[in-house]
Amino acid sequence: MSGSKQNNPPGVARWWWEAFAIVLLATAAGGATAFMHPHAPKYGTYRPGDRALTPAEVRRETRPILWIDARTEAEYRAGHIDSALLLNEDSWDEHLFSVVTSWTPDKVVIVYCDGGSCHASQAVAQRLKDELAIDEVYYLEGGYPAWQSAPSP
Repeated sequence: MSGSKQNNPPGVARWWWEAFAIVLLATAAGGATAFMHPHAPKYGTYRPGDRALTPAEVRRETRPILWIDARTEAEYRAGHIDSALLLNEDSWDEHLFSVVTSWTPDKVVIVYCDGGSCHASQAVAQRLKDELAIDEVYYLEGGYPAWQSAPSP
């Protein structure tokens, strides 16, 4: 024997400890990056149920409203809320400019779709909130059908 003995923990090869150290360091670096990055997603800051408004709540709103229709272009052409702008995930880049030029900080943004199982309005509302940093973004509970069937003031 040469007299040199490795100081590895019993039963565990040295490479296991090196692999563990690398994974630990990579996880720490990734966590730090996610925490400090200026464009990191804001997990937990938006829950769709917290940002829903019923047609009755919208009718009581006193601030100006910027309506966003998150349905398809064909559905939009078939009928929409007066002054609503078309903006959906499929044509985001095409229609975003008209939304940006129409929005002012005093306006409340309300996004709607077909209601029921349609989640397009929630997705568009979240994207407006994340990408344009608009705080007052809501979606219409029940969507366009709920607005049509709700009693007028």
